[in-house]
Amino acid sequence: MNIRFGCMDLMWGELKAPQFDAWLDEVKAIGFEGVGVRFMYTRQFLQKPTEFLAKLERCGLSLAAAYAPMDTSEADVRSLCALMKSAGCDNLVMHGYKRGGSTERTELARLLNARGEVTRQYGVVTMFHHHTHVPFENLTETEEQLAITDPAKVSLFCDTGHATKDFVEVPVAERAVTLLKNNWKRLKMIEFKDWSPETDLNTELCKGQCGFPAVAALMKERNYSGWVVLEQNSPSKGSTAGECARRSLEFATKLFN
Repeated sequence: MNIRFGCMDLMWGELKAPQFDAWLDEVKAIGFEGVGVRFMYTRQFLQKPTEFLAKLERCGLSLAAAYAPMDTSEADVRSLCALMKSAGCDNLVMHGYKRGGSTERTELARLLNARGEVTRQYGVVTMFHHHTHVPFENLTETEEQLAITDPAKVSLFCDTGHATKDFVEVPVAERAVTLLKNNWKRLKMIEFKDWSPETDLNTELCKGQCGFPAVAALMKERNYSGWVVLEQNSPSKGSTAGECARRSLEFATKLFN
């Protein structure tokens, strides 16, 4: 296995420009190798990618993944892919969509396939992010969405926190690992997030109900290699974002040692 741990920016909230640089420094000091960055931050660098790369290189960090809303324009997706390619990153996480039924699911599949066709031209993989309050919420809906998208254009992004929260058809500790077992061939990347009824997705790793030991065991069995991005929607009460991220990274590292 060759697992690299990245940190997603969401735990720190919305960072202003000076805070973004300080965040990179803090993430590196904690021990992460890379970062997952939302489009709200990468968008400003689409026409000046060297400036973004310089920020990463200054800290010795890699771009683990870029996150973008489903409704991001094709022109912006192309510019984002060019930036990602220059950073040596091929993980594009597409997220968010309107909640609905089969019509919305079909629309989403068409959009994902179109985005996937574009990103493959840059050597970037489009992944769809199963998520609460969207057409691919529970396990059944997630797998239906996979079934109607082209596997040559669209891969799976596994969010263990949303799986644990949303996949109500499965016993809670088995939810994330069931998605992985059923759809391993479509998997491109995993995000470690935890969930509990009390703290929702604002939960440190191992403080919630996600079955991380089973997830790690499967990853070892299937020889998963690549990025695992750690995320928490906001810091735990009484802790800073950095303190939560440090404890979560220590837990995740121990799972594979």
